[in-house]
Amino acid sequence: QYGLIAEEVDQVVSETTLPDKDGQIQTVAYQLLPPMLLNEAQKQRKTLEALQSWSSALRAEVDGILTRLPKEGGPWVRPRGPRAQGPRWNRAPHRSAHPAGGADARFNRNS
Repeated sequence: QYGLIAEEVDQVVSETTLPDKDGQIQTVAYQLLPPMLLNEAQKQRKTLEALQSWSSALRAEVDGILTRLPKEGGPWVRPRGPRAQGPRWNRAPHRSAHPAGGADARFNRNS
């Protein structure tokens, strides 16, 4: 046999508890619980369905974005790692009047 603690139930749904003559919570009106629980289950089901729909839409949007991104090694992706090769990375530094040696100097890995 199972039961609920009336004081704990009163903190959550006070309309399902019954007080004694002194106003203290005495018992739970168990006959009121099934319709209330069914209503809450239906609300949660609708929320779950909405979240699943939203998640599917986000997943489709991310997949669409990923298909439009260049693949690794494509023309818009900088090479990564210590062996990165490419015309911009091996270019001789541009000397200018700028104390840092010019904008292209920062891309030269050999200096």
